[in-house]
Amino acid sequence: MSTDKPAAEAPAEAAPPPKRKKRLLLIAVAVVVVLIGIGGFMFVHHHSGPSKPELSKTAEYYTLDPNLVVNFTDARAIRFLQVGVSLMSHDPKAIDAAKAAEPVIRNALLLLFSNQDYATLSSPKGKLELQKEALQKVQAVVEQSLGRPGIEAVYFTSFVMQ
Repeated sequence: MSTDKPAAEAPAEAAPPPKRKKRLLLIAVAVVVVLIGIGGFMFVHHHSGPSKPELSKTAEYYTLDPNLVVNFTDARAIRFLQVGVSLMSHDPKAIDAAKAAEPVIRNALLLLFSNQDYATLSSPKGKLELQKEALQKVQAVVEQSLGRPGIEAVYFTSFVMQ
């Protein structure tokens, strides 16, 4: 009868692993799943969409040289407008894109300036509106090559009407 006891005890010892090992295994699997999830998120987040541009703390300027000169019609005479234009951005790549696209920017601004009215440009409000429109034109050109507007401001450094 003593042989029956050890045979019955042997299968009982080898059957289920202790609960402690199961917990450690579950925790390890959970940690691996979380790490894979975080890694996947970081990979997708890093490789999707345009990255944020590296902005400089100081503003960078680019002056269109020579000044832009256009003629436009007034009710009484043919008028001339000479405008000095500087572009400002904190994004060095935007300034580079503007330099590379200067002929396109100059063309857009010349067309804009030549369609103005003398009476409107004589007022400060008219000049500010023209400045806003000029910024939109420049941003549209830079966005075509850079994928973002990039240029933050257009400044008129000289403005002579005759």
